[in-house]
Amino acid sequence: MNLYQNHYKKIVLKDLSSRFLYLNCNQLPKLEKISINIGVKDFVLKKHITNAIALEFISLNSPILTKATKNTILFNLKKNSPNGFKLNLNKIKAYDFIQKLGFYVFPNFKANKKFLNISNNNSLSFSINEIGSFQELTFFYSFFKNILSIDINIKLKISDFYHTIETLFFLTSFKLPVLVSRK
Repeated sequence: MNLYQNHYKKIVLKDLSSRFLYLNCNQLPKLEKISINIGVKDFVLKKHITNAIALEFISLNSPILTKATKNTILFNLKKNSPNGFKLNLNKIKAYDFIQKLGFYVFPNFKANKKFLNISNNNSLSFSINEIGSFQELTFFYSFFKNILSIDINIKLKISDFYHTIETLFFLTSFKLPVLVSRK
């Protein structure tokens, strides 16, 4: 069993149930999914192959090609043209990725003062512009140096009443640097 998943089952669930009032055990917060996305502005086959391989190195899963849903003049995209790769991680693979973020990626941020913002829909979204934060990509840096950013969205399943406080408590229990955004 994953270290973070074990920590969630043994410690975080007990702390959450003692701190917040739940009528049912199904109301306890859960990690629903993690979405990882790498997009490009123009269609160049070499960039798309590099992005797909980078996502596969990071998560050990094969990514899905995303296509533009409508014409976008700003990015010079036509409808149904490829514009990046997306990957969804669920259950055990999501906890593996959170563990990788906590142990390897966040400690390697060049600007350690960066904090992650929680949105109102029980998710944490952030971009990683420093490709060197991922150990897998640094071995072949000359191949992956053209990747601009990796967008990560962590979605939680949380009850409606305490959602911001629960999200903050859940993510800080895994030692992720988070702040609550007030909009």
